[in-house]
Amino acid sequence: MPVIVDEATWVSAQRTNVQTHARRDASRYPLKGHFLCACGAPMNGYQKPKPGRNFLYYRCTFGLHLRLPCPAFGRRAPAVRADLMEQRAREALSSWFDAPNLAQLLNAHSSAQPDPYAEQREDLDAKMAKLVDLHLDSLIDRPTFERRRNALLIERANLEPAPLPAPVLPPDLSGLQAQLAGASAAELTELLELLQVRFQLNEDLSVNLVSLAIPLS
Repeated sequence: MPVIVDEATWVSAQRTNVQTHARRDASRYPLKGHFLCACGAPMNGYQKPKPGRNFLYYRCTFGLHLRLPCPAFGRRAPAVRADLMEQRAREALSSWFDAPNLAQLLNAHSSAQPDPYAEQREDLDAKMAKLVDLHLDSLIDRPTFERRRNALLIERANLEPAPLPAPVLPPDLSGLQAQLAGASAAELTELLELLQVRFQLNEDLSVNLVSLAIPLS
């Protein structure tokens, strides 16, 4: 049988087919890999042909690939318009670029400063617990219990308060915020990868930002 195409051409064609498959094309589905259903399963992209035009959608993996009811939406897991979801995702991410939100996020995850009196606090707490046990077991009378308890409380109160976590100043992400507003689908995908963003669809079809990694340098 004559060879119609050589092996290199055939392999190249197969590679192109895989790379441009609608569900794998990041330029068509920039949220792929960053978008979870309300049930926690990934939302994958797919194309729904209509007469004269094609619409792009995201749908829960349970319904799209596994043909199973979505745990959150049931058998009728919605096919959500890709353009609408991507706009809501942009808005959710953009809101976190505001300084108050960034400060809240960073300070919630900042580590506490070492407490120089941690051992003393633990020792006093242990003594208090033993004192309570002695009193409950009727091994000491109430006046003795109260006198020792008050002494322990005064000693603990005289220790300096445990230091608060060091405040973290939010980085200036105004450049990323401006980039997000006009980013193409491919640029949005790159930005989501950079920040390791994860969104989640709510049952009312709103979109929440559930995780991201903020560059601190």
